[in-house]
Amino acid sequence: MQLPPFFSEAPLQGDPPCSWDDFLNPQLRHFPREGSKVRLTKALGHGIEGVVARAKFEDDDTRYALKIFFDSIPTEDDWWPLEREARNVAVPEKVRTGLRQSSPQPIYVPANRTTRLDCLRCLFAFSAEGRQSRLFDALAPNDKVAISHSFTRLRNCFGWTRVRGADFICLNEIIEIDDYAAEKGEGSASYLEPDRDYFAIVYEYIPETKLELSAVQRQLDFFYHIGFQPCQGVKEKNWQGPGILLDFGDYNSPVDQWFRARRAHHPRPSAELVLDRPNVEARAAQEFDQELRLREQGIGPKKEAKQAQEKQQAIANTARAIERGYQGDQRYRSYFDLDQDEILELGLEEDPLATIHIPPVEPKALRRAWKTYNDLRNGYLAQALKNSGFES
Repeated sequence: MQLPPFFSEAPLQGDPPCSWDDFLNPQLRHFPREGSKVRLTKALGHGIEGVVARAKFEDDDTRYALKIFFDSIPTEDDWWPLEREARNVAVPEKVRTGLRQSSPQPIYVPANRTTRLDCLRCLFAFSAEGRQSRLFDALAPNDKVAISHSFTRLRNCFGWTRVRGADFICLNEIIEIDDYAAEKGEGSASYLEPDRDYFAIVYEYIPETKLELSAVQRQLDFFYHIGFQPCQGVKEKNWQGPGILLDFGDYNSPVDQWFRARRAHHPRPSAELVLDRPNVEARAAQEFDQELRLREQGIGPKKEAKQAQEKQQAIANTARAIERGYQGDQRYRSYFDLDQDEILELGLEEDPLATIHIPPVEPKALRRAWKTYNDLRNGYLAQALKNSGFES
């Protein structure tokens, strides 16, 4: 059976490959116990991506969380949760390996990141090449952050596997389908079919425990410092105590084409958004309303606030200019095509790490990796559609 390019047939045993090329082409390895008899012990819930159950394998008393994905190929709008989550899980596994192999010495990354380029630099530091060169060790203390193996506790993943719908048909009892969303072509759950095979990812089962503000913040900071970015609002239901993210689909990796690079300059999320989102949003709304009232009265922002707004706008413009290089947008000149005078003339931010040249994280390398991946992806999808009888 042909596999999608984000899966590897290699069993998830030992350390994963950690070259930068492996980071650019992440593959989730295979659950080594596929084919073992599965005992479902509890249905844990579902979303529009898949359904999750607590399970045990054979006579092993270890409890796992098995996430079964509804779609083995993308939907019509090319949304493919399986693809995103598999790639997202494979990258932090490499980061953790780099930290463990570097221990007791920490790995330093730039303290601030505002563009895709910055995020890729952070991630590069954990690769085999990055750990060998240690390019950010020489940065000033305020310009770097030390990440160690004990920085945070991530949820363990044990690999991908295949399951038969017939073996899990009882999970349909908890699945609720939003018919209205489905009619509109929006994301919706679906029932498992007994005659279909499904891909699943096997995770560590995390029991319910009270969330702790400091532990959640450490995990949020970890994802920030490795260059990841939330792709949707952080949700309390996707976390478990004391501060462990359950759903890796909540993030985007900077090596992926769908990374929201224009938002890379946004500050790291606050743990309060996870533990007390309604109050945080209410305070933000009050502050916005207060600003509007002042403007209606002809009272503008103070000089310092105005300068801060202008700086944020320049940072946002810089992120967009850099992203043009990665996306190959020919309508405008990218940041990489500008000289120093042009950067200043356009009011863009100067690159504080310009003297640290890392060709493997620049647009040419990323676009080459994306082309290779897309060719493999298209080949897999063409074969999958042919096998299903829906060849176009």
